[in-house]
Amino acid sequence: MEQSIDDFMQEFKRRERSKMEREIKKTQLFRKRITILRKIAKERQKAGLSQYDMGIKIGLTESGYFKVEKGATKLDLERLLEILDVLNITLINFFKDINED
Repeated sequence: MEQSIDDFMQEFKRRERSKMEREIKKTQLFRKRITILRKIAKERQKAGLSQYDMGIKIGLTESGYFKVEKGATKLDLERLLEILDVLNITLINFFKDINED
């Protein structure tokens, strides 16, 4: 079955729009992740803990913790809960003032 040029162009535009929407979503998620990591660093500093101290308390080396805080290692829920426990912050309190985009 032969596709008309108009049909082809519509499909092409639809795919490009979809690709662009995925890229926008990835950028939004990246920004949210950075916001969370920055808040962790801020709360750690507020608690008077170094990256070394935090790493020891959650079973990581200073380098391992640095990678989590800088986003080089993905932060999973279990690790986030461990960090918040050390900082004595509930999950609800941690996220309550993080704004949605």
